[in-house]
Amino acid sequence: MTTSRSKKNNAILVLYAGGDWKRKIPNFPTLAHAYAEWGYILRKQGMRLTRGSSEWFSNGAFQRYWELGKDGVWKKVSGRLVPIAIEDRSRDHHPVTGEYIGETFLKKLEINKRVPMLNVPEFNDLVSNKLNQAVMFHKFMPKTDLIMPGTVIKNPSGKRLVLKALGGYGGDYVEVTNKKRIKVETLKLQQQFIKASQKGVLRDFRIVYFGDKPQYGLTRTAPKGSFITNIHLGGGFEHIPLKKLGKLVEYGKEINKPLQVFPKRICSFDYMYDAKTKKPYLIEINAKPTIETLTGKLLTRYFTNFTKYILS
Repeated sequence: MTTSRSKKNNAILVLYAGGDWKRKIPNFPTLAHAYAEWGYILRKQGMRLTRGSSEWFSNGAFQRYWELGKDGVWKKVSGRLVPIAIEDRSRDHHPVTGEYIGETFLKKLEINKRVPMLNVPEFNDLVSNKLNQAVMFHKFMPKTDLIMPGTVIKNPSGKRLVLKALGGYGGDYVEVTNKKRIKVETLKLQQQFIKASQKGVLRDFRIVYFGDKPQYGLTRTAPKGSFITNIHLGGGFEHIPLKKLGKLVEYGKEINKPLQVFPKRICSFDYMYDAKTKKPYLIEINAKPTIETLTGKLLTRYFTNFTKYILS
């Protein structure tokens, strides 16, 4: 059912790309529980939780949007909306090819002129590019090289190599291979493979930040026979108290320093420990860390802190 509503300036909007207006419910099945909790927290403060595509923004406002009702049901609303703040969950890279989409970036610049956005488009543009990460944080990351299209990588010893697209999220566009001859068709990064297995299980560690402040820690494990730990690709996970990640929290203080030019930001730092030397390496920075693992008190605390941060 679609309703009409005049503009009310008491809404926070979650921004995404593409469109799901023809669906009966929004297209985010794994995050339904998380947004239900956030909606409850916002309603207690007299605010509304909404969702909208960047394609629905024109003439200085969103012309339609989804709104989470008190009954926990998302409803379509036709009418102008200028929210008080935006959480940007949209992606600037094509979901199949991983190629950068400049039109999405430009659209978000337009939206950000009207509504405060977390993260701002310039932050996403900088941090979501893995080449930028390799240049800015080379001190903390494995050795990384830029590989041009048409290059043939010769690997006669059959050692493991990591190839990454410059864009992409969630482990997509990451290849771990021991082929002796690899022809690179598109621009790639070749990153040193970190032997991070413990008792035969590949593991990494994630810390999520609001600005400089760590919010929670997570460890992820790769499925048997895989070198990719991402949860949506079958990886397991377990939440870890930050006090048990002390060394990585200290690393995070240094990594955060060049990012302090941005007044507000949310991101996560992913690390792997070399199994032999025990040295931690920054593997990747994610400007849109998943919240699908959060439940219970941790979920409530996360969105309580997040609401304070986005509105402060």
